[in-house]
Amino acid sequence: MVDDLSVFTLIGEKQAKIGFKFLFTQAASECNNCNLKPVCIDNLNPRTIYEIIEVRDVIHECPIHGRVSVVRVRPAEIEVVIPSRNVFVNAIISYEPIVCENYACPYHDLCEPIGLEKGDKVKIIKIMDNKFKEKCKEKHSLSLVLLRKVS
Repeated sequence: MVDDLSVFTLIGEKQAKIGFKFLFTQAASECNNCNLKPVCIDNLNPRTIYEIIEVRDVIHECPIHGRVSVVRVRPAEIEVVIPSRNVFVNAIISYEPIVCENYACPYHDLCEPIGLEKGDKVKIIKIMDNKFKEKCKEKHSLSLVLLRKVS
C-alpha cells in the first residue's frame, strides 16, 4: 500500500529491506555536489525516522555508501506516551514531549522519543494502553500510542 506521505530515496544496498527503519539527521558534506541529491536526501526531512515500504531493483554508485538502492519510505510509527486528554485515533495533534527528569524510569524513552520534536504535527495511529498512568511513577495521566509524523 502506498500512502501520500511516502517518497523515494536512496539507501545503502545492505540496508534496503522492507521494514528497515532509519533516522535521517542531515546530509553529509559529500552530498552537496552529488547528482543523486535531488532523489536521495532532498526528499527527506531532518530528525525524522523513516521506514522502507518498497525496494526497487535499481542500484546507483554513491561516494559515501558505495552502492545504493532506490527505496520508497514513509515516516515510521513511533511508540510514545502522551497526555490522555489528547488521545483519539486518527487525530492530528502538535506533539508535546512529557517533561520528566526521572531518567532512571524504564519508560523515559517513551516520554522523549528519538525522531519527534516539540511542535511536530503527528497523527495518532493506534492506542496501545490508555491507562499508562499506573506505570508512571510520577503519576502523569498518560496513554501509550503509536504516532506518525504528518509534515
